Amino acid sequence: MAKKRAKKKKASKARAAILPAQPADAALIEVTAKIAPTPNPADLMLGFQIDSKPLTLAGGAGRARVSTGVHTASWAVVSPTVRPLGFAVTITADDGRVLLNRPNEKTGADGMGLGADLFSA
Repeated sequence: MAKKRAKKKKASKARAAILPAQPADAALIEVTAKIAPTPNPADLMLGFQIDSKPLTLAGGAGRARVSTGVHTASWAVVSPTVRPLGFAVTITADDGRVLLNRPNEKTGADGMGLGADLFSA
C-alpha cells in the first residue's frame, strides 16, 4: 500500500494583508540630549545613553532617533577637580516638547554623578 503524504498548507496571502504596512521611519522621533554643568571645568567627562546605546556628546549635547514609547536615559558626569558639581539633564524632542528635565543633579564627594530616568517619546 502506498502511503499518503499530508498536503502542506500554503501560507495565506490574506493573512499578510491583515497587518498594515508601516513606513520604516513613521514612529521615530529626533531628540536632543543635553548635560549642562555649572561651572564647566576643563577636565569634565560626560557619558549619556538612551536605551543602553551611547550618544556621542559634542559640547554636552547629543542627538538620537527614538521610537514612540517609554525609554531609559542614563548619564555619567565626572569631574576630578570640581566637587560637588551641579548639572542639569534634559531631553527635548525636535518639536520643542521637553521629554525629561532633571535640573538639580549633583556629583558626589568623589566627583562622580550617575543617574537614570525614564522618559516617554
